[in-house]
Amino acid sequence: MTSQFGNSYTSIQCFDGTNMVFDEYMGYLFVHVGYEDIACLKRMLCVCICIVQHLCGPDVSDLKHNLRQSSLLSHLLDTWSQLADNDQACLVEAVEQLTVNPEVNATVIKSLREAANKLKSMVDYSRSHALIFVENKFLSLYSSRDAEDLAAADILFLNILTESFRRPPPPPPPPVPEPDSDEGDSSDEYYSPPSSPSPSVPP
Repeated sequence: MTSQFGNSYTSIQCFDGTNMVFDEYMGYLFVHVGYEDIACLKRMLCVCICIVQHLCGPDVSDLKHNLRQSSLLSHLLDTWSQLADNDQACLVEAVEQLTVNPEVNATVIKSLREAANKLKSMVDYSRSHALIFVENKFLSLYSSRDAEDLAAADILFLNILTESFRRPPPPPPPPVPEPDSDEGDSSDEYYSPPSSPSPSVPP
């Protein structure tokens, strides 16, 4: 909008109640159309771009060719929408943290440390994070040495990702059968030969 029309509008409202919001990321224009209010559509669009950043990084074009990535993106957006409808914390883009007694917390941290060390030996990557969620609530986090701190958006994305595994995506629609090239055109007319007259019976 800014480069082509010389303005910086980020939304359009139509007389029939249709609203459109748009934003740009890595040269790609993201558009969300719906009948909800502008603020709701903008929140959904921001969540979409945040998920795209975590899934694709700067290579947004991967969504055009990678069906698995685009299907995962759609499933994550559906999961976020379901969580936002039923969980106030997700609606305000927050993650609720569970409080447990010190003994349980120490046991959890020990398990996370062992998991992070095992992962380090498997992938040969020294920096890692290990987290535990109880349903969609955050329980504990262990970060290896020199690992960068996770941002709030990172933890929220991981929460949506783990919750999506508990909510299997709907099955894909059945493929549309292709017409058989051997069969004739349905518009062709077919004629059957007239039936032979029945022989007359002599009197």
